[in-house]
Amino acid sequence: NRKSTNKVVFDLDAGRNRSVEGKLYNAKFKVGDNEYVIRLVNRSLNVSNKSVKGDSVFDLEFALENQVDELWEGAGKMGIEGTGRASEVLSIVSNGVMDFIKNNNVQIIGFSSADTSRTRLYNTLTKFWASKLGWDWASESQTWKEDGNDITGGNFTISNPKFSKPVVEAPVANESEFSNRSTQEKN
Repeated sequence: NRKSTNKVVFDLDAGRNRSVEGKLYNAKFKVGDNEYVIRLVNRSLNVSNKSVKGDSVFDLEFALENQVDELWEGAGKMGIEGTGRASEVLSIVSNGVMDFIKNNNVQIIGFSSADTSRTRLYNTLTKFWASKLGWDWASESQTWKEDGNDITGGNFTISNPKFSKPVVEAPVANESEFSNRSTQEKN
């Protein structure tokens, strides 16, 4: 199954990574000499200390193609820095995500950061997407020490306010756990 956008084409990963609990859509694109991957995974998200799930709930990840194995095994972080083309990459990711939302049954998208500058950027991106779609947005942040420096990470969601199907599963057992991916990235 292919889900097309103007700049990127999302393919349903039929082989499915065995560690992924739901549908997995991948898209690749190239900017300059670098290839990037966007991944939208249908899986549970932690939103306001509640586990939210459903067929229209997706987790967003993107990275340089050569970083994805580390990233998606929990050892790395989403990375586009050092390429000199971050604004172009984010524009393509943003357009791809917007097109994916508009062309598919997507009601909630979540993503996270474990880097202070990226947290500020994602907060802005979250508000931009929500405004363009007429959706609600939420962000939660937490600051911790790493090598003597304060690091601020965040969890971000955009959600369709017209989505009425109950998707709240249960409270998250450990409220101090920051998020699925951000907690792993910090360790």
